[in-house]
Amino acid sequence: MANGNGSTKGIMDDLLKAESDWSTLQTVYNTLTGGEDARKSTKKFANNLGHLYPAYLRPLMDSKSFQEYQNVLKNTSYEKSILKV
Repeated sequence: MANGNGSTKGIMDDLLKAESDWSTLQTVYNTLTGGEDARKSTKKFANNLGHLYPAYLRPLMDSKSFQEYQNVLKNTSYEKSILKV
């Protein structure tokens, strides 16, 4: 991003954060039914970058059910896409 102008940097930053969020959301979702061991492994794969980091990352990783997962995402930009499931 060092070679990009202001617009490019802003757009790329937003895209990279969104991609990071999607990866984290998928990782957490995949471990919801796996029990405590699966949730512990989530810490290895969750990203410390994105729109959800840092405020929503810990609550997401601590979710033990899909309902808790959805509740964490309320009032975020991902609310509508996640809550439709």
